[in-house]
Amino acid sequence: MVLLLLVLLAGKAALIFGLSRVFRTDTSVSLCTGLALAGAGEFGLVLVSEAAQLQLMPAGMTQVGRAALVLPSGSAAVGRTLKALDLARMHVDVTALRRRNIRNSTPDPDTVLAEGDVAVLRGKHEDLAEAEIYLMQGGSGRWA
Repeated sequence: MVLLLLVLLAGKAALIFGLSRVFRTDTSVSLCTGLALAGAGEFGLVLVSEAAQLQLMPAGMTQVGRAALVLPSGSAAVGRTLKALDLARMHVDVTALRRRNIRNSTPDPDTVLAEGDVAVLRGKHEDLAEAEIYLMQGGSGRWA
């Protein structure tokens, strides 16, 4: 019985570690997250929230999200390179780009965006919202 429990915990820790690495989280942070959440189950989300409130985690780490954005024709980003868009200044990363069902998890900065591309973005929720407006409509708000 104890062996089964240890195997389940190790498997859960490995799964969480792997998922964290897929999202390009630092190896040490991924390992700590996997070990911390493996035995906690869904209660792990409560622990993460408490850790953030006690400032045991870097500020903003729990507020990072992801968004997938399909670029329609006429969007401001179509025809421009990732480098020219410079989303990093908005504190947003392009973590993947899907074009015609081909996923590129390390898009080149010189990639020219095209109609129908799906950009996977990572950043704080408010930054993601502004980046979406920027990509669709062009300069607006504090990024005009």
